Amino acid sequence: MSTALQIMKKEPERRQHLLRIAQMLRDELRARALRCCRAKPPFVPVVIQDELDLCRLCKALLDEGIYINPVLRPAAAQNLLRISCTAAHTEKHLDRLLTTLERVSNALGIER
Repeated sequence: MSTALQIMKKEPERRQHLLRIAQMLRDELRARALRCCRAKPPFVPVVIQDELDLCRLCKALLDEGIYINPVLRPAAAQNLLRISCTAAHTEKHLDRLLTTLERVSNALGIER
């Protein structure tokens, strides 16, 4: 059995934490008027309509030390900011992401 599976069996609280963190992120993004697509954790896809806005947003977030994958059409039905959560993420990480995402989006004039 792989080490990852062994850890999952021995420490189920990690998975539960991951599910909780991903749901908290979805709830907070929606509260900020960002549209999240349905996906199973650990992914939280956020719709960004304009391709250029998505690329500019990812670059600005990277400049802030936050790496998030862009997914551009036609790889997905919509342009997506694909946020990946891990069991190592904390509420403090979420706060930083949300604060930075909101500030950068506003500065770039990205529609929600």
